[in-house]
Amino acid sequence: MLFRSNGHKLHKDTVIYAAVNGGKHGANYSVADMDPAELDRYTVFDLEPTVEDWLTWAKDRMVSEVYDFIRQNPKHLEHNGDVEPNKVYPSRRSWDRLNKTLNLSGLLEKGATTELHTIVGAFVGMEAAISFNDFVQNYNKQVTVEDLLTGKIFKNF
Repeated sequence: MLFRSNGHKLHKDTVIYAAVNGGKHGANYSVADMDPAELDRYTVFDLEPTVEDWLTWAKDRMVSEVYDFIRQNPKHLEHNGDVEPNKVYPSRRSWDRLNKTLNLSGLLEKGATTELHTIVGAFVGMEAAISFNDFVQNYNKQVTVEDLLTGKIFKNF
């Protein structure tokens, strides 16, 4: 059997996924309802991941400051209220993008700075940036049993 999508030949094991922001978040986005002829070609799942789900996903992906900040301040993971035009709000995506930027920039090595605050605010909004900058300023890395067993030792110890 030959599989095609938009005129392109696909490998027989290809699976195509499509995603839209719907459910309770749909009102925050300009997403049109799908036509019934289009909709009956999909199986629809409404996914509502919890903060714990995100933390499980983020455990080995986020720098410790971002991961620990969200773990200790879950209200900053994503915005759950009315949305004002042209205002930046935190989302799971924006924390991931910020994390990538922090990894590449080395800004966390300098600690809490005006530059860090500005960059964080651009990704997750001013409220989360203020809290994150305060968190970084007071961030104290704790040595865990896992750190001792794996030989991971922090420079300050």
